Amino acid sequence: MMGLLEDSGYLPNLSVLIRRFLTRIGLSGKSVMSLIIGFGCKTMATLTTKGITSRKEKFIAIYGFIH
Repeated sequence: MMGLLEDSGYLPNLSVLIRRFLTRIGLSGKSVMSLIIGFGCKTMATLTTKGITSRKEKFIAIYGFIH
């Protein structure tokens, strides 16, 4: 699924579309990947938070959605 989204070029568009919702909860568009993967595998979702630069955003992405 993620490969299809990435190959089709839809992943950046998804980040832009969901940005308004994410800013309300304190996240940026970089956390979209973690949130999507979090519905399937918690371990991989936690590992994808390496790309998030802010410590606060990492904490929200890991403990707020992936539990």
